[in-house]
Amino acid sequence: MPENNSDLRYLPSRERFLRLIDSHHVCSGATYREIDQICEIDYSYLSLILKGARQPSRDVLIRLCHSGWHLDPAETDDVLMAAGFPPLSHRTRREWVEKNARKPAVPPGSDGAAAQAT
Repeated sequence: MPENNSDLRYLPSRERFLRLIDSHHVCSGATYREIDQICEIDYSYLSLILKGARQPSRDVLIRLCHSGWHLDPAETDDVLMAAGFPPLSHRTRREWVEKNARKPAVPPGSDGAAAQAT
């Protein structure tokens, strides 16, 4: 989780965005190459995004938030809005919650075989 979200509200949006994504990336514990494999986002492009040298599209941010950093819809909305994009729609958010409520948790990097064997 990022430092203190209330402190981040007062930062200029670009700086807030960069701090949010850096914080979420660090908290995820995933390497650039792991994100590359999970999200199909080139690790060098991810590096440029995290350094602020590239502005990702909304779709790329959603993939990073959902699949790469495993953020919930509210955290994803924070990232999207800090980047200047609209939040997830209510319908999309509801579908995401329903899909993930039914799905058993499989740790990142696991092939799921251990979860099925139990």
